Amino acid sequence: MDVVQVEKWLLELESDMIASVHKVIRESLEAYAETPRIDWVRQWPGQAVLCVTQTYWTSAVHVSISDGPDAMDEFLDENNQQIDDVVKVVRGKLSKQNRTTLQASLTLYFLLFTYQPVPNRLISDSGT
Repeated sequence: MDVVQVEKWLLELESDMIASVHKVIRESLEAYAETPRIDWVRQWPGQAVLCVTQTYWTSAVHVSISDGPDAMDEFLDENNQQIDDVVKVVRGKLSKQNRTTLQASLTLYFLLFTYQPVPNRLISDSGT
């Protein structure tokens, strides 16, 4: 095989890999709304879990800000409960793949958690 054919093959492979990742993330995004979160994170690859988690978190913050302080307070309670649920599962028996995915999910939660002072301040500044 000459160099040109190898490069062509690599480009096709890259394209197929991107399409595959898009497909898995799209499917996991659809499944998120239909599956309890703690089950959902165990059913999907880590990359999809992180991507969809960020998507839903961002959307929930946006809606909460739009709906007012009570909605933001509810969102923070729900977010904290999701973190607690994942921590409980990580402390139990898991396959290596599930443990890795959930640990990555926890890392993301804790990164998002660093942004919680902003929603908390929005709540306190609104007088509730």
